Amino acid sequence: MALPVIAGVCLGAVLARYSNDAVLKAIWVVAATLMVVRLYFGRRGWQLGDTIPGNPFRMLYGGFVGLVSTLMSIGGGVFVTTMMTLYGRPIHNAVATSSGFGPLIAVPGTLGFVWAGWQVAGLPPGSLGYVSVLGALLIIPTSVLAAPLGVRIAHGISRRKLELAFAAFLVLVSLRFLLSL
Repeated sequence: MALPVIAGVCLGAVLARYSNDAVLKAIWVVAATLMVVRLYFGRRGWQLGDTIPGNPFRMLYGGFVGLVSTLMSIGGGVFVTTMMTLYGRPIHNAVATSSGFGPLIAVPGTLGFVWAGWQVAGLPPGSLGYVSVLGALLIIPTSVLAAPLGVRIAHGISRRKLELAFAAFLVLVSLRFLLSL
């Protein structure tokens, strides 16, 4: 799925260049709402099959993951994890595999957003296109330092409580975007 993911990221950057903020917020609200429904109402035994389908499904899904993840500015792990668990993979295996897709989305996505926002007026000082260098300098080390704490918290609570907490977070972010439309 790597090449289709990268192709989806590139397409997402092009669409982001020509989309207004209302379209991007609406995409976030719709995608997050679908994730919330899955998290709140999904059952542990929900499966679509025992094995992940081959191509063309994987290629199409990879392109979808890259495209939507880029338009939402997320790493895409939630989409890969969901697909893998719906096809019978254990959650720990799915999370570990999906983490490998982060760089496939982040690196071309960052370059794409630099290109997409190049010479756009009104961006904050220190921005390279739509990428805030100051934001990156603050968020990256903070995320790296906080990751072990997040892992400890995640392993200290039940899977269901973790799903509900993530769903509640997505509801809050979605409401924030919905109210700003």
